[in-house]
Amino acid sequence: MSIKKCTKCKIFLDDKQFYKNKSKKDGLMSCCKKCKSNSEKLFRLTHKEEIKKRHKQYYLKNIEKEKLRNKKYYLKNIEKARIVRRTYYINNKDKAVQYGKEYRLKNKEKMKEWQKKYHIVYKDKLRKYYQNYYYLNKDEIYKKSKISNYKRKIDCFNAYGGCICKCCGEKEIGFLSLDHVENDGADERRKLKKQNIYQYLKNNKYPDKHRYQVLCMNCQYGKKLNNGVCFHKTTFI
Repeated sequence: MSIKKCTKCKIFLDDKQFYKNKSKKDGLMSCCKKCKSNSEKLFRLTHKEEIKKRHKQYYLKNIEKEKLRNKKYYLKNIEKARIVRRTYYINNKDKAVQYGKEYRLKNKEKMKEWQKKYHIVYKDKLRKYYQNYYYLNKDEIYKKSKISNYKRKIDCFNAYGGCICKCCGEKEIGFLSLDHVENDGADERRKLKKQNIYQYLKNNKYPDKHRYQVLCMNCQYGKKLNNGVCFHKTTFI
């Protein structure tokens, strides 16, 4: 073991405190490990944008090589990588959420393809996960679905004349439903199959305002019994 003087901190240290450098006579760097790391830290702090730019250029030139390298590292260090990602997400939640939204808007088709592939590859795994989640959170899911269904219904009623029966003026939400003006509800249900009518209309931005109206269940049933016309609109002698 030999002793050497660091050119930066001017302290005499043993050769283990110096990095190796074949170009030097003694095979060691002129400054010690501590001074070298400090100078590198300082350089990174003062040249942040320049380093980012250089890294980006290199990544774009060697994109396939870098993806493969990142994948190999991730597979070797899954737990460590997950912890790093999780801590970053917690510390930069708003930034991460915003980036995710922007990325999904820019890459809609790419995301759809990826989701399809993922669901095909992990079909059984996802089914088990959803089943377990449902059984563990049954009550919570029921409450959430009830609230979302109620909101969807209200939005639909507002789009087609408001939360009031067009025939008798009933305002109780529990009694109201969406009616087909032309009495073609059965045909539309066959086309939609199991799809919810309120969700279908919402997805299509509430089309055909003339085809739908809000009626209470009494008026709906009255229409059914009276050949498509509510009893409120007919006169008996």
